[in-house]
Amino acid sequence: MQLSKRKSKIISELLKTNDYLTSQYFADVLGVSSRTIRNDMKELNDCFLDMNIFIDSIVGKGYRIDKTNKEKINKLINLNQGYIIPILPKSREDYIVKQLLINPNGLSLHKLSNDLFVSESTLNRDIDNINKGFKNHNLSIKRKKRSTYTIIGNETDIRQVYNNYFDNINVLKDLPKNAFNNLMKVVRNKIKKIFISKQIYISGDVFNYLIIFITVVIFRVKNGYKLNEYSIKNINNDEIITSILDIVISDIELNQFDKEYIIDFCTKIFDKNTKSNLLNEGIKNGLIKTSQTFDYQFSSQLLIDLENAINKFVKIKSNNYSLKTIRREYPLAFEMATYFYNLFNLEYSFEVNDNLLIDIVLAFACDMERDMLKKENKKRNVAVICNSKELVNKLIEVKIKRYFPAFNIIGFFPLYMYEKAIDLRPDIIISTIMIDAGDIPLIVIDPLFKDYDVIKINTVISQLEHRENNAYDFLNIFREDIFAKDIDANNQYDVINYLFKLLKKKYKVNDSFLQNVFDRETISSTYIGNMVAIPHAIGSDIGENIVAIGITKKPINWNGAKVQLVFLINIQNAKEGNVKQIFNSFFNVISSQRKVERLIKSKNYYEFIKTINK
Repeated sequence: MQLSKRKSKIISELLKTNDYLTSQYFADVLGVSSRTIRNDMKELNDCFLDMNIFIDSIVGKGYRIDKTNKEKINKLINLNQGYIIPILPKSREDYIVKQLLINPNGLSLHKLSNDLFVSESTLNRDIDNINKGFKNHNLSIKRKKRSTYTIIGNETDIRQVYNNYFDNINVLKDLPKNAFNNLMKVVRNKIKKIFISKQIYISGDVFNYLIIFITVVIFRVKNGYKLNEYSIKNINNDEIITSILDIVISDIELNQFDKEYIIDFCTKIFDKNTKSNLLNEGIKNGLIKTSQTFDYQFSSQLLIDLENAINKFVKIKSNNYSLKTIRREYPLAFEMATYFYNLFNLEYSFEVNDNLLIDIVLAFACDMERDMLKKENKKRNVAVICNSKELVNKLIEVKIKRYFPAFNIIGFFPLYMYEKAIDLRPDIIISTIMIDAGDIPLIVIDPLFKDYDVIKINTVISQLEHRENNAYDFLNIFREDIFAKDIDANNQYDVINYLFKLLKKKYKVNDSFLQNVFDRETISSTYIGNMVAIPHAIGSDIGENIVAIGITKKPINWNGAKVQLVFLINIQNAKEGNVKQIFNSFFNVISSQRKVERLIKSKNYYEFIKTINK
């Protein structure tokens, strides 16, 4: 069924009972608003439309699935086969492609129709959509005979499609038991045995990619699909590659083209001297510009990580995690990475690819975590003012070292010398007596350094860290004259164009700003969760950091997500703009779904700002 966890839970609750369940009931169970539940119900009925399944709704009573529709849904959840049949069109299209790949000699449209509980006309529409995407691979799905379909095209291109769709070993769990899956398990065990015996260590994603690649070669050749041409300059007789080739040859007979195809792939994995100096220079230049734009000092390790990630992608294009998940967990790293990616792509014209972007985001996320670790271990200079016994000083010193190892005590000062302590400009002054410390944070503690004093110091440290990380005055970037409510829009481009015209009318902005925003959207969606999107351009010609705010009349589609609150952001430059703080502020705002709902319901600009400021 491949629905979100929330929608799956809604279906599960409805299947348990014959009674009507209210939207408020679901809202309480799932921790969302009644409005969100109503939207979910509408989307579920849209998904089920092709299968003639309906969720009944009666105003004042709630929602229910009747007996006939329950039987249909239970057939969809095919427990005996151990997989779940897809409902959403995109999921259904992926399912069709995977079924065609594991049935290379043809697949009956009638069988697909029965398996997916949809009409053949619906499947024909799905196949038309798939063929639009297949044009980029010079492939197509065509009818062979009697409504039997197969993938037509160059053999190397078809094999690449396997690697694109079966991007990890567990992906086949969504399909019924099949020969490809069984073969892959055999190949995995054989290669794993070689790697363990020869103590070969490669990353898990590359290992999975190798297994899928070898399985595809064996599977295609067994079904009569061999390469008619393929050549490499030098044959690598490396022991590991020879061992992998032996595994294949023990199962099938290979022609010279298929042998060279395998050797070429394995060479790319195991040859460590494949880094491109040209690419690495581009990576370095892109990183310098990203650092300047975001006013962020990256470590030398990030350059190494990016070189490895991009060169590895050029070699084998391995896949891994969901881009949506990565973006949700590391939003600021995602923004830096997409900015870098755009710069790099302008120079080298890489195909926009989620898998490469994921690796780049992970590299930036690692670097930000390293930076946070440095900040957490940052030594803070502390001056202690105590007008008591020497042993009291020793007690304070020992407790500071115990509870605050990151504190560097620059000295103990009696009260009459407290001015000298201030002249040394410590980060913090801890004193047993109230004094005037000027602009230096002062923490007054009991001479016996009680447990409460530890809490007090931790509180001040937290406040200092928050101030250091969020120094930018977030509210300064909003303007009443570029706030719009009840925008009549059907999609993201309607809203972006509307807010751009508003900006253009009030401020000096040309069409290059709009183009920058659209260019950013092509890399990855700027939807950031809880019905909020932040389309943006960095370093445009407006001359100041500014945000146009738009609230649509109803939720609109934003690359598959529902959005009703849009911030069209211009960030002029890092030094004036504090890019990191601006993005962090937006991510903090949308972290509360209730706050977002109140923002959407704001009657005017002042109520909106008041809600943000709470």
